[in-house]
Amino acid sequence: MSGRPVAVLFTQQFVGLNTRKTGMVFWAETLAKRGFDTYAVTVQLSLLSKLAGSPRLKRVPEGDLNTWRPRGENLSGFVWVAPVHPASFKNKLLDRAAAAVYSLYPYFLPAAVRDVVSRADLVVIESCSAVLLFDRLRAIAPKHARFVYCASDRLGTVGMHPMLAATLERTAPRYDLLRVPAQAMLGDFPKGSQVSFIPHGIDKEAFSGKGESPFDGPGPHVVVAGEMLFDHHAVSVLLDAFPEVTFHAFGHLKLDGLETRPNLRAYGEVAFATLVNYLHHADVGLAPYLDRAEAHYLAESSLKLIQYTYCQLPVVAPHFAKAGRAHVIGYDPAAPESIKAALRTALTYDRSSIDRSRVSSWDEVISRLLESVGPGSRPAEAPAGPLAAAAV
Repeated sequence: MSGRPVAVLFTQQFVGLNTRKTGMVFWAETLAKRGFDTYAVTVQLSLLSKLAGSPRLKRVPEGDLNTWRPRGENLSGFVWVAPVHPASFKNKLLDRAAAAVYSLYPYFLPAAVRDVVSRADLVVIESCSAVLLFDRLRAIAPKHARFVYCASDRLGTVGMHPMLAATLERTAPRYDLLRVPAQAMLGDFPKGSQVSFIPHGIDKEAFSGKGESPFDGPGPHVVVAGEMLFDHHAVSVLLDAFPEVTFHAFGHLKLDGLETRPNLRAYGEVAFATLVNYLHHADVGLAPYLDRAEAHYLAESSLKLIQYTYCQLPVVAPHFAKAGRAHVIGYDPAAPESIKAALRTALTYDRSSIDRSRVSSWDEVISRLLESVGPGSRPAEAPAGPLAAAAV
């Protein structure tokens, strides 16, 4: 036993496998740097994923499945492939029929994971299939363990099975903290829930150095980072209207033929350091979100918008994503001329005027988290030790 506090995170992301890095990956790395013995469990994979030929599973060596592997100092990862997981069929009848089977999901939790949870001081559950594990994890964890729900996204917006939302509605008041990255999400939870707005941060150390330009031409260069709610139409309009501009797309985007356009470079998923270098040298950041009311919280929570801002990139995005930021040039997704005008404006924008001073580091994010969930919210019988020390 190390004597260090133990943090266990349940996320749909991979930690330490050189794949894309999202909020939970940075949380895990930051907690490890702050002295936690940190364990990250990747969920939302099962034999269903294997049958479907999931590209997510193909990124993991077979020997790394269902076992703990070291992922850095004080950091371990476990890629859990369960017999089944709560995948949505996007069909009400099929989803309802599958719910009985999916209710067994918590009972498949491996002994190696249960053992770590039994020693946890902090348990973090991300907005994914891990929501179904709450009752089981609460029963396994020590009484003093603090439970945090990290609402990286709304469950419905990212297409989760409807039973997850029902479970969260029931269990939300029993979390010690529900963290949201957008103020628009503060009202998403039932009365009695302890909700706190803590914005995303960035890895400022990763962004501190500017390497050699990765671009093989003079530009202008526009970067599209990430596939969430990808608006194929808006990107198609820009590719046609700006043949002199090279667009660089990252992530598992459904390009549906756009990859054949001569001014589009599609890279798929790349190492985070590679993406950072492209952002450093780009001229404009493109965030082609589909304009859906339930996704408007992305104006505050979008990690790509925060990264673009930190790199002082003018941003082209739908009007809803502006959120009062002058360097985010909005457009109407239904109006091609509006989309074109937004990029024209961005290409001549004064980048030196973009204020990045309010962008937090992930260390600052974790400090706020630990302060919010720390000893003040512990049960009276629990010692105020490990989390209080880690928050200093």
